[in-house]
Amino acid sequence: MPGTQPDTESTPDPDDAESGWSWRWLIPLAGIITVAVLLWLIFLPPDTTNAATEALCISTAQLSVTIEAVPAVTPDTPVEEMTTWLPEAGEDVVVVADLARSIGINIDRLVASYDSLQANIRAVTDPTLTEGAGGIATGVEELEAAVDSLAQDAGC
Repeated sequence: MPGTQPDTESTPDPDDAESGWSWRWLIPLAGIITVAVLLWLIFLPPDTTNAATEALCISTAQLSVTIEAVPAVTPDTPVEEMTTWLPEAGEDVVVVADLARSIGINIDRLVASYDSLQANIRAVTDPTLTEGAGGIATGVEELEAAVDSLAQDAGC
């Protein structure tokens, strides 16, 4: 019909419909991913105890090596050898105790055995261990047992 104009408003352009829809699905997907990540972080937080447990296992192994390096405990052993060894063991005990405490493992036995050994060594007034050798040897064994028990508690 002459004089009538075609109705362009009623016929949508197919290119406009496609371009408007092609990116709309990303917004709900981003929202779903965000919610899923937040729920995962809330209910399943990353496990950081594995690193602490590994460090504890390494430190207990080092302490065991230090204990094995103790001078022979006999009545003829010079006290100086024990007093030289004691600070090295003490440093290792502090490291192990701090790591164990940080992951909730009881350190009472470890600390008590080290303190007892230290007191036995410092109680000797002679230049050699003499009569104190028996108590010191027992103290070394108790310290070693405490370290083994702590390592077992940590799952090493």
